[in-house]
Amino acid sequence: MIYLNIHPKRLHVVMKSPTAYSGYVVFDLEQYGVSFSSMTTPLTLLREGESLHHGWRLDIEPIDGVVVPQYTAFVESFNFYVFQLLKCKPLFEIEQELPEWNVHFEDVYFDMSGETPRMVSPSSKKTNSIKKLLKKLF
Repeated sequence: MIYLNIHPKRLHVVMKSPTAYSGYVVFDLEQYGVSFSSMTTPLTLLREGESLHHGWRLDIEPIDGVVVPQYTAFVESFNFYVFQLLKCKPLFEIEQELPEWNVHFEDVYFDMSGETPRMVSPSSKKTNSIKKLLKKLF
């Protein structure tokens, strides 16, 4: 069994051109009681027409030096969290003059210890409903 919690902290995306978006996401990691702060990994924001996530998807590169079981499932869960639960939309979709998009996350983490990622929000009473929504993905 692997004990690993991924705590997303912030997301930063820059519009390089009307069709190219790149940036990074910052995570805190907790593995076997050891904490790693401000782990940064690159990402690409992709426009996919009218897909599950309102036409947007984050393609997040693996976290350097950390083995994350079910990494693809984590990325899908994170996309679901950002675009479905938080209902975030890139600002440049709304206002073309804003070339950057920043999202700061509240107290939430992804427990990667089980067969599928489990999202936990200690400060929210919506944790059970979030678990049910994530189950639909897997």
